[in-house]
Amino acid sequence: MISYLLDTNILILALRGYAKALDLLAESNTDFFISVVTRAEIFAGMRPHEELRTIALLDSLSILHFV
Repeated sequence: MISYLLDTNILILALRGYAKALDLLAESNTDFFISVVTRAEIFAGMRPHEELRTIALLDSLSILHFV
């Protein structure tokens, strides 16, 4: 199994529909993680009309909590 820690820029590209970012997120046998900082950055820049799609994407990813 492959694991990726995704940064904000990859999620923004996916939310904007960029094919390469979407292809990466569609890979099977892959675990995707984000940090709590990345999650906060995405929410901070989210526009009201993007809320449902953004929440769906973030909910599909595992969150790493750093101490």
